[in-house]
Amino acid sequence: MDNYDVAIIGGGQAGIPLAYALTDSPIGLAAWIAEKFHGWSAPGPDGPPFTMEQILTDVMIYWLTGSANTASWLYTAARRLAGMRLGRGEFVGVPTAFVSCPHDLFPAPPDRWVQRVYHCVRRTDLPVGGHFLAYERPAEFVRADPVLAVCRKPHRRIPRRRP
Repeated sequence: MDNYDVAIIGGGQAGIPLAYALTDSPIGLAAWIAEKFHGWSAPGPDGPPFTMEQILTDVMIYWLTGSANTASWLYTAARRLAGMRLGRGEFVGVPTAFVSCPHDLFPAPPDRWVQRVYHCVRRTDLPVGGHFLAYERPAEFVRADPVLAVCRKPHRRIPRRRP
């Protein structure tokens, strides 16, 4: 991830103005999405993991539904709204699976950080993949099995605050 991505996405700085620009121009939207697919994924042995058809399909979904604005709100809200973050001492007691990829937006946190905040019943650190793992490498995502691993056996829910 370059400094521009950190400022825009990680910091939520330009979320609303950017959203209006993406909603106004199909070419701008296509360029933005194609650049993110390229920059936030790991190239395969045969080149980019996405076909032009996949990228255009994604662009058309955003363009025809006019949802670039609402989709980008998450990044602004995460920065501005206190309710989007856990408070001191809060804990997510729902059984959780964690999958990390070497080409994701941020490095994976140490396991002790994950365990401190989440009832993590499974962690998988993959040797390949990026931010769009389920889309760019579906076979690896299925083998990582994060959803099914959590659902296969019953897990006890832990309270929101650690005992």
